[in-house]
Amino acid sequence: RTLLFRRTLSAKLKCFVKLTRKNTEWCWFKQHQDAFDDLKHKICSPPTLKYYYVQKPVTLICDASQFGLGAACLQEGAPVAYASRTQTQTEVHYAQIEKELLAVVFACTKFNDYICGKQIYIETDHQPLVTNHNKPIYTAPAKLQHMMLRCRNTTSQSHTRKGKDIPCRHTLHSPRACTNELYDDPADIEAMSIWHILSSRLKDLQTCAALDPALQSLCSILKSGWPSSQSKLPLEIHEYFPFRDELTVDEDVLMKGQRIVVPTQ
Repeated sequence: RTLLFRRTLSAKLKCFVKLTRKNTEWCWFKQHQDAFDDLKHKICSPPTLKYYYVQKPVTLICDASQFGLGAACLQEGAPVAYASRTQTQTEVHYAQIEKELLAVVFACTKFNDYICGKQIYIETDHQPLVTNHNKPIYTAPAKLQHMMLRCRNTTSQSHTRKGKDIPCRHTLHSPRACTNELYDDPADIEAMSIWHILSSRLKDLQTCAALDPALQSLCSILKSGWPSSQSKLPLEIHEYFPFRDELTVDEDVLMKGQRIVVPTQ
């Protein structure tokens, strides 16, 4: 399983793959022996999976790409286990902060046997997620609250780390072989949010939001991820930057926490 997460493994195996092709003469040269020796050394070196120790602290590294989720369980900086999966058709349309939190939920569920009842540390490169995660759950947007509650069997502290400083960031999104498999999650039957609004009024809000250029631009930012500074945003949505960790999109309506952001029209 560890071999699936070797970032340079495919490049190293290229010369061996050529030898297995039909109508190819088997010739073992020095380049093959050197590559073979190098592979043996890499397979036997970190990040080879290490044994889990109950007494040692656990760190979860979580990350989300456009179509995948990845996680690694570490002790003393060495990997104990890796996990990854593709996102469902619904999850692909989540805002970036929701995808990042979904990666945390996936990690906590996948590595539950390692972390249940323990104090754990979560590392991510998404600052708005850390801001929400380290605050009381009731202050987060409703959709994020739902996901946070699924991690309640542990006590966790979150902090950010630059993507380039995460040691196994590029190995976290190795896709699973089966992309049509339904993710087994008993919590899927729970409601994502509770609306206290008439359906006709909701339809009016959706229509007006679709015609509001500022809100549409903001929704696109929420799906793709916020830039590092306010100056990189379009001028019309500068005012939303201080509240970026509280904004979500639900039913095509922009939410700030539990409140609806009403279109200008």
